[in-house]
Amino acid sequence: MAKPIKITPTLKGKDAARFLKQIEANKSIPKDNARLEQIRKDASILNSLFKKV
Repeated sequence: MAKPIKITPTLKGKDAARFLKQIEANKSIPKDNARLEQIRKDASILNSLFKKV
């Protein structure tokens, strides 16, 4: 039996440079506990909505 082909997207050229630049920018953003708690709360709400569907 044949194995399924895994299609892995690759970034080349400008897309790769933009992606790496965005990663560096995200590392420099200050993170505080209130922001992280809000993200977790929003994620749990979204997760509960997906479970209902």
